[in-house]
Amino acid sequence: MTRMTRKIATFVVLMLVALCAFAGAASASPGAYNVLIAHSNAEPPTTFRNAIAAFPDVARVDLFDTSSGTPTAAQLEAYDLVVSQSGDPAYQDQTAYGNALADFYDHGGVVIQYAWDNDINSDYAPLGR
Repeated sequence: MTRMTRKIATFVVLMLVALCAFAGAASASPGAYNVLIAHSNAEPPTTFRNAIAAFPDVARVDLFDTSSGTPTAAQLEAYDLVVSQSGDPAYQDQTAYGNALADFYDHGGVVIQYAWDNDINSDYAPLGR
């Protein structure tokens, strides 16, 4: 595992701890967190996925390639945490994806954005409301 992957995995674990402590609206019971890694990388982040899946409080970690499709808010509702990571290529539909993330968040879901997701001057960031 690379140093960057370990740092990201540590960050996600800290967010899972915060989810346990503060997210009363989350639908999963402790020990059964469902995580989605929504990515737009040419190579799926399987090492990152496996690092998150190894934690005992995580029941499931799925990957969704957002360069070839856009998850709906209804699809995101199956998860407690969405890790949003853009890369190369960019998201298929930045606005629809950003709106789906906002709806998910409004309904009590937790969203972690990193990498190019935080670049407001980029074609790689989610848009929408």
